[in-house]
Amino acid sequence: MKNQIATIRILLLAGVALLLFHPSLDAQQSLIRPLAEQFLDSYVRGDQKQVLSMVDPEITMYGSDRSEFLHGANELSEMMRIDQLLWQKTARITDLCNFSEVSTGSLATLFFDATFTAGNRPPMPLRFATVWKKKHGKWFLVQSSNVVPTEHQSAAEILGASPTAH
Repeated sequence: MKNQIATIRILLLAGVALLLFHPSLDAQQSLIRPLAEQFLDSYVRGDQKQVLSMVDPEITMYGSDRSEFLHGANELSEMMRIDQLLWQKTARITDLCNFSEVSTGSLATLFFDATFTAGNRPPMPLRFATVWKKKHGKWFLVQSSNVVPTEHQSAAEILGASPTAH
């Protein structure tokens, strides 16, 4: 009897751990994915008020260029201003995919890929890594990094081997 109770407890704990730490691939179950989509949409539209309402005042962001490192809402506002001047309201972030979301308590991460277009420039892939923190019942973006990942530069491709399927 004691062994059966111990086994049930272990199974229940394993189930809880799986629910807490398993990356969510289903947008219906995602806590953060809709917020990230709203944040990106607001950013490319230049809706500074909406963007700033979604970030921690001490946010840290890494842009795709090495010089694009910012800390705090004021620096984020300046980067948005410069991006809007460059993009002239033509920017789009689409084709979000390859989501990996992990959350526990008041912290969550969301990593994903997307496609960026602006003006007459060719589309480019983007990879995002975001960290969110829950305060007073609301999620805020506290860290974000985006990069333009290389293509056809994996070690396997450089060595002439087949890349690993995912």
